Amino acid sequence: MMIDSFHSSAGLFTTSFCCGSLLLLVLLFVPRLGGDDAIWMNGVYETFVITVMFPLIIYIGASAVSAENVLSTVCKFLGDLSYPIYITHFPIIYLYSAWISDHRGESDFQLWTVVYGLLTFGLSIALGYAALKCYDEPVRKYIRRKIFVSNQ
Repeated sequence: MMIDSFHSSAGLFTTSFCCGSLLLLVLLFVPRLGGDDAIWMNGVYETFVITVMFPLIIYIGASAVSAENVLSTVCKFLGDLSYPIYITHFPIIYLYSAWISDHRGESDFQLWTVVYGLLTFGLSIALGYAALKCYDEPVRKYIRRKIFVSNQ
């Protein structure tokens, strides 16, 4: 809601994709802060990132104005896909986490961690896309049809 109230200056960041991506990469590549005696430092950093920096990145992305048709189509597709992925990725992540905890210490652990991590990523996207096409879009179409038919 806060971001929407400040959104009147759309187009402020003309290179919003690059700025947002670079900022996100910098934030995600910060290693765990504080040692065993100062665990609180990492908590403060994560709180700052979640409450200040992530909304800033969303604002930068929301301020973008795309003149390219292809880019607008890609952005719309990724925006449509984001919620189904968010909803459906939890079971896959839990399976991956369970596999990690069961196979820790094996000789080829790092290789299979990467392989299963990539499979988890791909499966999350595939399941999200299936949810988008088989559930989200048909339900939205049905609701839209019911609302507009009943209002006319």
